[in-house]
Amino acid sequence: MSTLKTVSFFTVAGDLQTLKVSSYDVETELLFFNKAFDEAIDGSLRQNVRGTRKKFSIFYNKCLETSTMRSVLNNIITDLNVEGNDRGSFTFFQGTPSFIDSSTEVFNTSSVVFDSQFDANGEQIVQHTVTIDSSTIHQIQYTNQIGTYVPKINMIETTIT
Repeated sequence: MSTLKTVSFFTVAGDLQTLKVSSYDVETELLFFNKAFDEAIDGSLRQNVRGTRKKFSIFYNKCLETSTMRSVLNNIITDLNVEGNDRGSFTFFQGTPSFIDSSTEVFNTSSVVFDSQFDANGEQIVQHTVTIDSSTIHQIQYTNQIGTYVPKINMIETTIT
């Protein structure tokens, strides 16, 4: 039996929204400069590791509040598509944060102040700045076959750690 997880999104269009999901995927991928290894003059291999970046996938059928997920996706698209908007990203939390000041000015600064680093369930709250991955928005066509497509939100971190 899976345990319920809580994830939260902060968008300017929708403020802070929380989703309860039965599970979600987190992948950590290695990033390299050009290629994974280079050969040194002495013949030894040197790693070209640049850092890591996380990818998150939240599936529609794993979400307990599907109308909230629709609203979150609409708010994300609104944030990213507003003309003159320099926001190429939004904030994603693993957990439910509670803020000392939930006004939008807090999120425009580089440091966000949490009331606690842990939510009510004792889970650690982790903040990520993410954007929509290109694999989220696509069109599926089926010709003469039964399709079992499950919509999902794919997000990728904007920073390399």
